[in-house]
Amino acid sequence: MSKTLVIIVTYNAMKWADRCLGSALASVTASDVFVVDNASIDGTADYIEEHFPGVILRRMEHNIGFGQANNIGLRYALAKGYEYVYLLNQDAWIEPDTIGKLVAVSSHNPDYGVLSPFQMSADGRHIDKAFTYNVCSWHSNRELFEDMYAGRLAEAYTVTNVMAAHWLMTRRCIEKVGGFSPTFFQYGEDDNYVDRVRFHGLQAGIVPGATAVHDRAERVRSKKEMIQLLAIQHSRAISAPGSKGPTVWLSAFFNLFIKAPWLYHSLYPQKLFLEMAGRTGTILRNRKLSTAEGPAFL
Repeated sequence: MSKTLVIIVTYNAMKWADRCLGSALASVTASDVFVVDNASIDGTADYIEEHFPGVILRRMEHNIGFGQANNIGLRYALAKGYEYVYLLNQDAWIEPDTIGKLVAVSSHNPDYGVLSPFQMSADGRHIDKAFTYNVCSWHSNRELFEDMYAGRLAEAYTVTNVMAAHWLMTRRCIEKVGGFSPTFFQYGEDDNYVDRVRFHGLQAGIVPGATAVHDRAERVRSKKEMIQLLAIQHSRAISAPGSKGPTVWLSAFFNLFIKAPWLYHSLYPQKLFLEMAGRTGTILRNRKLSTAEGPAFL
């Protein structure tokens, strides 16, 4: 059996299916591919079953969200004894040597529970914008820019967050930290996971010597989506292990109930705050579960 399991969560993924799955199967590092389809209505699951018969396919009866679908794959990986898991977005693809390079770095840097390649635009000519703004930022790791200027790049750099479009996860990390929190349906689950990785004494990092593609250049977020992301940021702060409850809740109240309605000329931020407040008990229970060492949520 391969020691690496590639997990891909799909939802109406026909646009990318061939490129995404084809790249995983073409990896020079032998890997098994596990797909969880979140009840696609565009024929994605049928297409995968017909054209990629070697893929392990799980069909959901309804969309259970990105994190919980990945958790199905993570449980499978633990049960079958895989040493590594590679989370691959449906709108992303890897180079033949991507997984091998990350595994090589991981093998002699055991403190990294999560490693990501540099995530590139679809044409391969530019670093993904969000990866540049957030992951490669001065706030995330100031040594990266200094080393790039000096021509002395290290194997890996520790970062405060990195999107889960491309994640190599170690078995040790999964056994210690667990799976994604059910607090998050889509977006925010990866940021929360990195918070938990760090809480449990491991690190998340990026590897300059490895590259992969995240194809999202044409997407423009609507006002509603921007408000949702703002609410998710506050949910992340509240859900972080060791967060100071009253302070983060006051911040969420000010930004969602007072500032954002004025900024966006909408009452939608207030609606999201009230929904989040209504889920306080669940959010706090999930936060407590995430602090216990062991495969939480799996």
